[in-house]
Amino acid sequence: MTLSASKPDGSSTTTRADVPEPETPVAGTEVNAHTSEFTWTAVSDATEYELQIAPTADFAEPFFDSSVGDTTTISVYDAIPENGSTCYWRVRAITDAGAGDWSGVANFVAARDTVVEQRTESTPQANTINSPAPTHPTKNAPVDGHAATFEWTTLPQMSRYEVEVAESDDFDTIIATVPVRSSNMLTLYAMLPEDGTPFAWRVRGVRQDGSLTDWSGPASFVAATDQDVIDYKAEEKRKAEARKEAEAMEKASTATERAEASAPVLTAQTSGTFAYTVAYLMILTFVATVYLISTAV
Repeated sequence: MTLSASKPDGSSTTTRADVPEPETPVAGTEVNAHTSEFTWTAVSDATEYELQIAPTADFAEPFFDSSVGDTTTISVYDAIPENGSTCYWRVRAITDAGAGDWSGVANFVAARDTVVEQRTESTPQANTINSPAPTHPTKNAPVDGHAATFEWTTLPQMSRYEVEVAESDDFDTIIATVPVRSSNMLTLYAMLPEDGTPFAWRVRGVRQDGSLTDWSGPASFVAATDQDVIDYKAEEKRKAEARKEAEAMEKASTATERAEASAPVLTAQTSGTFAYTVAYLMILTFVATVYLISTAV
């Protein structure tokens, strides 16, 4: 379900509702990768939930991508590598009306059970993640100035988030400050130009007790046209495909070089074996000849 709110100048914002919120693990918590438990808040009319776990926040190649029934707690076995890497997960509700929006992206560290036990037995680690992090747009990516969408990572125990958009990353001139409830996404309508003007944005959380997290670091973007956004995505896709092709060629080249390097060794071994065989046959022939001559005499 989508909620719209009007601003005094007649523009509006859009946020998502009825979206489950990740509860555990979040904010870089270390978990036992062999047996990982995931929990999230319930959506009242959900008939089931879908869970995704991936090595990257874009979920391009998930470790786990499946329906988990109507439960809000699930244990996943042997789906995540025990290599200490940061992993990402999200969940969405399925209702009679269809699939809802994905939750915000939560992250955790996949570790071996012995590592997790050692962490638990030692002094508890302080939570060093003090603010949500912008995930889109960043690095001067273009957004549709007519309908600019912003997304960020979630933190536990947040009642809402606040998003600021400014003319520069010092935030001296604020374009908009918008509260967002029950979501990690905000869409601003008709508040930005479409002429390539650069902007900055940031986000912070408001805890249930009313206290504030730190502001996130600033993220940059360019307010552009919808066609500019389409062209940008096409170019990014082309670059990604080119990188994959280059990696594949490099792997193939490495395999060829290894084969060529091992070929002289194999040839030398074969040549040596052949030489020993010839010498052995010559000796046998000589002995047989001497024997025949001595017998004839």
